[in-house]
Amino acid sequence: MLSTSKMLVLLTGGLIVCVAALMFIAGFFYPGGFTALGITPESTYSYDVSIDASSEISGVTFFLPLPAYMERSTTGENIKAEGYGFGNGIKSELLGAKDALALKVSADTLKESHFGNIAESKTLIDTLNPAENSEILRPVMDLTDEQGNTEYETYVYAKYDADPDCTVKITINSSGRNEWTFLSPQSNSFTNTVEITLTGPQAGWNTARAKIDSGNGDHIITM
Repeated sequence: MLSTSKMLVLLTGGLIVCVAALMFIAGFFYPGGFTALGITPESTYSYDVSIDASSEISGVTFFLPLPAYMERSTTGENIKAEGYGFGNGIKSELLGAKDALALKVSADTLKESHFGNIAESKTLIDTLNPAENSEILRPVMDLTDEQGNTEYETYVYAKYDADPDCTVKITINSSGRNEWTFLSPQSNSFTNTVEITLTGPQAGWNTARAKIDSGNGDHIITM
């Protein structure tokens, strides 16, 4: 017959094994496993813009796509107050409504500029299917998705005076990222990029290609 001490050891060991097994199983359920394991991820959106001209341009106005979803842009809402890279003659203004939000950027003259924002999301970001459930650069036109390679068209407005052979490259990088720690640091993310190169003076809307790279990182909560 087992003594009381041995019985306690066996019961404790069995309990530990059961708890470990439940934690292991919960880890395979994403994102529901966060609640089961008592984990609160940190989720953030980032928005970063680079404008590079081969020579100085003047009378500058751009309407640049912003990441948005369900009438909200986390990075756009506080970009003037908390964003980086503004000033030195660069002015910004949030324009549009619903999912057609844009960042108006204006300056008397411009040669190069780099600005953006990083903002906390109040909800977990869907990094597996961001085109349907997360804030991406909009508007979205003619979206295609082949084997995880998502591409679409969007629009950039540009108005400025420039030499006929002046080129202006605009690169917009947006991303969504979730980070958490469960015994070790883990994360997952998606990236969304728009690039366009313009030549000569501009005064209107231009079509730009956009890409989404999704499903990066951990989508199982490992122990």
